[in-house]
Amino acid sequence: MNKKTNLLFILTLSLLGMVGCSNGSSSTSSTGSNGALDPNDPDYYSKISERAIFDLESDKSFVEEFDNGMDDDTWYALDGAWHTDSQGWEHGGMKSRNLFYTRDNSGKSYLAIKARGWYNTEDENTKHKPEGGCLISKNHLGPGRYEITMAPMPREGAVSTMWTYCTTTGSEYTSQNEIDIELGGSSNSGTHFEEYWATSWTKKTNKETDKVPVSSNDKLGFYMNDGKMHTYTFDWYTEYPNAEDPRVDWFVDGVFVNSITGSMVPDTEMPLWVGVWFPPAWCGNPTFIEDYMIVDKVSYQAFSEADQYVNSCRAEAGYTKTVPSELNIQTIAYDKVTRVNKLSNGDFTYIEKCPKDNSYYGWLVDEDYSKGTVQFGNQNDPSITLVAGEDDGSTTHGEYIMQKITDAYSGFKYSFKIKAKLNSETSVGNIEIASINKSNKKTKMKVIKVESTVEKEYTFDIVMPEKAIALQIDLTSENGSVTYSNSSLVFEK
Repeated sequence: MNKKTNLLFILTLSLLGMVGCSNGSSSTSSTGSNGALDPNDPDYYSKISERAIFDLESDKSFVEEFDNGMDDDTWYALDGAWHTDSQGWEHGGMKSRNLFYTRDNSGKSYLAIKARGWYNTEDENTKHKPEGGCLISKNHLGPGRYEITMAPMPREGAVSTMWTYCTTTGSEYTSQNEIDIELGGSSNSGTHFEEYWATSWTKKTNKETDKVPVSSNDKLGFYMNDGKMHTYTFDWYTEYPNAEDPRVDWFVDGVFVNSITGSMVPDTEMPLWVGVWFPPAWCGNPTFIEDYMIVDKVSYQAFSEADQYVNSCRAEAGYTKTVPSELNIQTIAYDKVTRVNKLSNGDFTYIEKCPKDNSYYGWLVDEDYSKGTVQFGNQNDPSITLVAGEDDGSTTHGEYIMQKITDAYSGFKYSFKIKAKLNSETSVGNIEIASINKSNKKTKMKVIKVESTVEKEYTFDIVMPEKAIALQIDLTSENGSVTYSNSSLVFEK
């Protein structure tokens, strides 16, 4: 539901609440009256009204909390695609069919945006083409505070993002007015959720992108795919106090983290976009079936036009736009979006190889050591059987498959389970759980020996160790043959 009444009251609560979640920062300034212009002041976020005047009568300001779906007066759902011509990175764009509502056990409502990875085969016509979803505001918006509270889609290969965009010329080389928050892009550390991208553009050749540390920030210290709701904010000024240049400030959970000033900052009004999409290359490989970006709240609070100048941009995005009420957006179970099986093809129903990476839809054969074969069950009894090769006296003659979950950081917890059985008394097989660090060093955390010719379920609670950035599950047949089925890996918040 969109709320446009009592904006002053809403703004006051928002600022007070954010101060309360800023990791214990004092609610009083330690830097005096100039703290409103000092980003190091712990209350810099909440002192915004000392830097800009809010237009409390603006009919463009909104707070969207999805209580009764999405407001038709504020949003369009978008169907469209861009950057589709990069060979090897083909994708299906943004589709309204990937928008859902969900409710937690308390009845709180959220927007869930599905990301379909390489292994998604729901649509035979678009399988292996990643696909996301997007909202766009009906209004072109000007300077103000833009804010989203969300848990991003937690897998590599896509970005969860809130951005403004409008081109006045139709060519991004001459006009690309844009301000971005992007979560999931490759970071300086080589992972995807330790830093987010803060970008401001005015044209293709005039931009600044800053990779903003979050996990290493001593005031924040979390990984952005931790499954929890965090608030990401940018304040856009075309007139910043005592400064000649326009400016954008970025915040995470009310903590100032970045600013960009100068010619890269737009002075043109733009629609607001919210969604998850699949850029070419710089987000990694979308080696999953599906996962979700979950949005708690989106808001825009306009600055006074008398206080901030803005130029007109009446260009409309050239995509199909539909008001939400016409889409029959479904409500799906909260567990479906929060307890996704992180193991692709965990039930082993896909028996062919995916053309994108030559895996069994997530399960890769260790070609360096495997000397055997892989066999699958049938549709009524899906499973995978690893058959070791003949013992020729070499170091190994087994068959080995593995699946890696990237961006599995230190302290992350998972529940793992799998069914397995030996197919003869002389068969030998193991379930191996390992962590991988930034130096690509693999460390085994647990080796579970398959014990019996009678099928048994094996379970293990995983806590990722210090410096971990990925989790790897290996299934083996060291001798004879071993059958595996019904595997799952669920992230525990």
